[in-house]
Amino acid sequence: MPERFVPKAESDTSQPVPGMTWEQVWTDTQAFALAWSIVTLVWGLGVVTLVWWRRGQKLILWPEQRFYLVPWGAFQVVVLMLVGIVLSSLCTQAISWPKQWALWRFALVGVVEAVLFVWAPIRLLGIPAYQLGWNWRRWPADVALAWLIWLLASPVTMAVWMAAVWFWPAEQHTLIEELRATPSWLNALALAITAIVLAPLAEEGLFRGLIQRKMAAEPLWADLTMLIALCAAIVKGYRGTSWGPILFLVTAGPGYLAFEWMTWVLLPRPGLARAVYATSLIFAVLHANAWPAPVPLFFLSLFLGTLAARTQSLLGPLLVHAVFNATTVLAVLMQ
Repeated sequence: MPERFVPKAESDTSQPVPGMTWEQVWTDTQAFALAWSIVTLVWGLGVVTLVWWRRGQKLILWPEQRFYLVPWGAFQVVVLMLVGIVLSSLCTQAISWPKQWALWRFALVGVVEAVLFVWAPIRLLGIPAYQLGWNWRRWPADVALAWLIWLLASPVTMAVWMAAVWFWPAEQHTLIEELRATPSWLNALALAITAIVLAPLAEEGLFRGLIQRKMAAEPLWADLTMLIALCAAIVKGYRGTSWGPILFLVTAGPGYLAFEWMTWVLLPRPGLARAVYATSLIFAVLHANAWPAPVPLFFLSLFLGTLAARTQSLLGPLLVHAVFNATTVLAVLMQ
């Protein structure tokens, strides 16, 4: 659920989001576990029904590795992101948002980002949809495979989050904080639409569709991304009082090389694993509005990137991303 470069509503204060108490962390964890059980069961029943409906037909869950052309440049991606930042700021600042439906500004930003990262590359840049990953040629298998990946990715993500709160004070996401401060059915609806539909659509189109595919075609961009990240950690850690930059240096750098070695069977193309890793790093950094959320989201993104790279389709990552956000929304609403 993104909050990239989005200003707060006029009614908000400029005070930082307070850290969550351990009681709040435990309550949210229990709610998430219950919501996870419900969502996973419903999705699983849907997968079983789908497999039964297509009984007798060959269902290949793990496809052969395919690759498509990448007829766009890094400059075009950067321009789209910059335009997204400007338009998102204009959308939120041009309207005075009352408290009871202030979260609709996030929905408006989500629409803008979905247009920029899904519609614009296809219609304005003339890129075939299948080259961006928008193809459904094996959708039954992708739906089933996404559910299996979800069974592995979601517990890992939650476990990493629980471990991370030992090192960083847990903070609430701004959307959830605002909903709890001003509960209304309009805000709840805006949260659900933004998190479950618009954010996964826009973010998968940007990260797994545009950025990761470009890095996979030209691994130099992945290497450059990691180099910039490591240099930034060194600069931030110089005379710093936090162990965060040092911890990043001793884990992210070796992890960048280790991930390619560990996944060479799953991602055989040279540089493909590095593209998944570097894209996940960018994905995590752009979700750094509520610590320690970027840490578990980085691991979730590794699963999403691997699934997208292997299937050459965004359907699987889109489903996992949407279901993960839906689980969070359901957990919040149940409380």
